[in-house]
Amino acid sequence: MPWAERDARRVRREQRADALVAWTTQVISAYVRVPAGQIVVDGAPITSGEQILAHFGAKVSALFELVTRVWFLNVLTAAQRKNFESHFGSSTTSEERPPAPVGPRPAPIAGAVESAGSVGTEAVTPAPPSAATSSGEMPGSALPSVPSGA
Repeated sequence: MPWAERDARRVRREQRADALVAWTTQVISAYVRVPAGQIVVDGAPITSGEQILAHFGAKVSALFELVTRVWFLNVLTAAQRKNFESHFGSSTTSEERPPAPVGPRPAPIAGAVESAGSVGTEAVTPAPPSAATSSGEMPGSALPSVPSGA
């Protein structure tokens, strides 16, 4: 691909990204309203889209997530919204350790297992000579035997 075409594609990609950011900021400032007290930054409540952009505008990924969540919440059914919110409420790591067990430790279900020595230590041996056919092939063998010295 010629360099001029690569540069043109890069410019178009950057223009689309800029248009998406512009549209996202326009949607947030025009349509997003936050109930008082739900978001507080440095003691000041954030209640409008303009205030959200003033405080969080540098983090474009957060703005895209906000617009996506608003769109989903306006499009999805109540059951779908419940599942959607469950995804965002789940943490990928544990934030606190589970409580320590209470009470005495239960007795083991089975006792300790010792080496039984049930397996013999004899070496594995090939099939007895009587198992070979007169041609030297093992029964069921698909490959013919190779004569010695060949």
